[in-house]
Amino acid sequence: MDSAVTVFLLRLIHILFGVFWVGAVIFVSAFLLPSLRAVGPAGGAVMEQLAQVRKMPIFLMSSAILTVLSGIGLYWRDSDGFSGAWMHSGPGMVFGAGGVLGILAAAVGMALTSPAGQRMG
Repeated sequence: MDSAVTVFLLRLIHILFGVFWVGAVIFVSAFLLPSLRAVGPAGGAVMEQLAQVRKMPIFLMSSAILTVLSGIGLYWRDSDGFSGAWMHSGPGMVFGAGGVLGILAAAVGMALTSPAGQRMG
């Protein structure tokens, strides 16, 4: 596949799935969960629908994985195979820090989401 097409597809995947992942997490943590706690036991039916029927945790984990993998692919391409010289440049360090934070966010999300989803099931 042409290099320009590959980069375009990696960027498209990274941006679209990243926006979905972060937006969904912010919506769930800032609005949905507080509202469900406020309504009490009735919120359980909504969470069951989201987790068991709509498979929201699977969509969030899949989005996180696709975002991280496409980001690694872009970093590999920009760094010419993880070249140390580029990785110590300004853009290399900024992208690297963002990548580490993204990987940590995905790991924490998966570590918290998976047990919570199993308990709800």
